[in-house]
Amino acid sequence: MFGDFIPYVNDVMDYSSVNRKVIADNISNYNTPGYKAKTLRFEQIVNSESGIPLNMTNEKHISNHLSSLSLPAYKEVETSDGSSRVDGNNVNQTVEMINMLKNNSMFTNSVNAINKEFSLIKIAIGR
Repeated sequence: MFGDFIPYVNDVMDYSSVNRKVIADNISNYNTPGYKAKTLRFEQIVNSESGIPLNMTNEKHISNHLSSLSLPAYKEVETSDGSSRVDGNNVNQTVEMINMLKNNSMFTNSVNAINKEFSLIKIAIGR
């Protein structure tokens, strides 16, 4: 009934939830000597797999549904971006706060997209 849209947005929301924890861990370890900031890699995976499904209006069309892509999971990696302080820590609080804002925006946009999808379905069924 929903096609691939809802599962795709659900994957984005799952990523955003995990990413929030990674960013929060980075911020909370700002004063931990030797701590290296971490990040999740997901955007490149989605972009490389052309994450937008095609609409198939005829059974003879080429299928390109997200469910058939079997996307690899995102993974947490240490970042080498930025300079390390004397104590070996490389967390930049400003960067992490900006990342948190972007992440929160992504999650909010996903929720709004799902709400819009359900409101369109309600209109279609006459409720």
